[in-house]
Amino acid sequence: MPHSSTAVAAALLLAVTACGSMHVETDHDPTADFTRYQTFLFLPSAANTARSTEFISPFLGKHVEAAIIKYLGEKGLVPAQGQNPDLYVGYHSVSSSEEGRLQVDLIDARTKQLVFRGKAEDEILDQQDAIDKIDEAVKQIFSDYPPKPGK
Repeated sequence: MPHSSTAVAAALLLAVTACGSMHVETDHDPTADFTRYQTFLFLPSAANTARSTEFISPFLGKHVEAAIIKYLGEKGLVPAQGQNPDLYVGYHSVSSSEEGRLQVDLIDARTKQLVFRGKAEDEILDQQDAIDKIDEAVKQIFSDYPPKPGK
């Protein structure tokens, strides 16, 4: 199941980023009007990819999606009802028993252009550590969302 693997990898990446040395980067399209985005929809599971080389659970993707829903919700965005969102959300992760990386992309549904990307990276100790770090990684990725105009 590609979605489960993607979620697992994303979770690992997030888990890695929450350790003491979490590294988070974000970038965005400076021409995007973030005030018009109110709804989002996760890309189909085949579009979300993840690779896990070790012990990480295939269910970590559910933790990643829950964290994304939580923190986008705090910014005023809600899951779309139906198939007409303002944004598509995709995530990709790569993880091992020592480190994890997570990337979250927001894509304008109308133009199909990437408008926001956040990445998190950190070391992980085990599966529980990965799960525990997912929330912190997503929180940090969206801490400055929406980007300020002109930046």
